Amino acid sequence: MGPDIWTVWKGALLWELYMRTYKHFTQEDEVVVTGEALIEQVKGEVISGLSGRIPDATVDAFFKAMPYKYIVSTPAETIVQHIQLVESLQGGALATKHTHHLDLGYSELMVCTPSKAGNFAKIAGTLAANQLNILGAQIYTHNDGLALDTLQIESLEKKPILDERLWQRLNEELLAVLAEGREVTYRPGRTIFARKERAVPVTTGVEVNNRISDMYTVIDVTTQDRLGLLYLITTTLFEIGINIHLA
Repeated sequence: MGPDIWTVWKGALLWELYMRTYKHFTQEDEVVVTGEALIEQVKGEVISGLSGRIPDATVDAFFKAMPYKYIVSTPAETIVQHIQLVESLQGGALATKHTHHLDLGYSELMVCTPSKAGNFAKIAGTLAANQLNILGAQIYTHNDGLALDTLQIESLEKKPILDERLWQRLNEELLAVLAEGREVTYRPGRTIFARKERAVPVTTGVEVNNRISDMYTVIDVTTQDRLGLLYLITTTLFEIGINIHLA
């Protein structure tokens, strides 16, 4: 890996891995919290972060409707934003929120919409059609039939998306494809990112595992990164009848 390949995003992921590993190995056994106690601890932090703006009963219902993996892997401040997003949907077709992480070089898009097979592919395709690269995505399904997706995105110049006109257009296009039936305009090509990077070629591989989960099939895909890759993968899964529950 050379200086042209390393990115601030990759550094952030490595730093998060280091901090979680450090915390795990330096905690005393008696203070390690797991299971129901951990859920209650995170819930308390979220209720505190909401400062009474949303009833505790609503927070409790949200926690019961989300998978355990979501609760243990999502920061409390992010859960606060997710709950506010779910409440803002109010039976509508789409609620979004975007924030910027200028120090890390990316923007974050949160999307809440009624869960429907193929919807995440439409979101990924809409972003690709606007020349936006998806660095990471966390996809969760609420038990009450809502999809709650968080995506870290950047421009092709590796910068946050600060143009509010682009965000307005994105919201309009997302609403059109998710609620009004408009087709995604993006058509994937074979072009790797238009960057001066000397990336090592990656051989495409797909692993399907039915053993590590009692409820779901786990699919791992390794391939060369390029604009629209996530759209291509999720569209393929949708077309063969596979629904994404968590990613």
